[in-house]
Amino acid sequence: MGKRTYLIFIMFYATIMSMKQTKEEMAQKAHLRYLRNKEHKIAKREEWRKNHPEEWNARIRKYRAKHPERTRQVAKEWYYANKEHVLVHLKIKRDNIRSEMIAAYGGKCACCGELNPRFLTLDHINGGGNTERVGLGWSGSSIANHLKRKGWPQAGYQLLCFNCNCGRAYNNGICPHKTNPLA
Repeated sequence: MGKRTYLIFIMFYATIMSMKQTKEEMAQKAHLRYLRNKEHKIAKREEWRKNHPEEWNARIRKYRAKHPERTRQVAKEWYYANKEHVLVHLKIKRDNIRSEMIAAYGGKCACCGELNPRFLTLDHINGGGNTERVGLGWSGSSIANHLKRKGWPQAGYQLLCFNCNCGRAYNNGICPHKTNPLA
């Protein structure tokens, strides 16, 4: 190798070595590049997410299945950070389901005709409501959700005001209005 070739090789090697970066330097440059384009990247990702909801949901399900503990932890942290918002939202949802239930079952007491929705309750015509609720571990709103999923079945259910419902419970399934009508 001649002197000139050797000098060219040294200059080329020095140029290559100066171009090499450590992993930390490369990561730092990539992070700075991300920060410069952060808003654009976020907007682009959101646009993709809106245009591809099935793929996005599949990715989320896959991540949650792979990281169940992390998913639970994040959900728990979010719940406690937004507890007031969550409780307001759940109340609105329960109230909407209840309104739908009242409309689906006639909107008034099947016995006395009471119209005030605050007094109306769901009654199991043949009894057994407590057994159904306790046996399945449900609350009142869970039963309403279940009935909504079933398409509000009419067989076996009716709306009664709380007085008629309790009266039936304590009078062998017969409302006091029917046994002892008011004059």
